[in-house]
Amino acid sequence: MTAAEFELFTAREAEAVLADRYIRLVECGYSPTSALVTAAHVEVDVELAGRLICEGAPEGSVCMLF
Repeated sequence: MTAAEFELFTAREAEAVLADRYIRLVECGYSPTSALVTAAHVEVDVELAGRLICEGAPEGSVCMLF
C-alpha cells in the first residue's frame, strides 16, 4: 500500500490496519519496537518482511530497503 492510499482511511480504519500489521510482525518474530516502526512504514510489504526474518535477516534490514 502506498502512503497516499493509507491517508484515505478513516482514523478507525488506519488504526485497524496498523494494529494488524504490528501483530503480524510480532508473530513473525519482530521485537515490539521493530514491529512498531516497520508497521508504521505502510509501504513495507508485511508478508515479505516476515519472510525475511524467517530467513535470518536482521530486523532493521527491512526498513533499509525503503
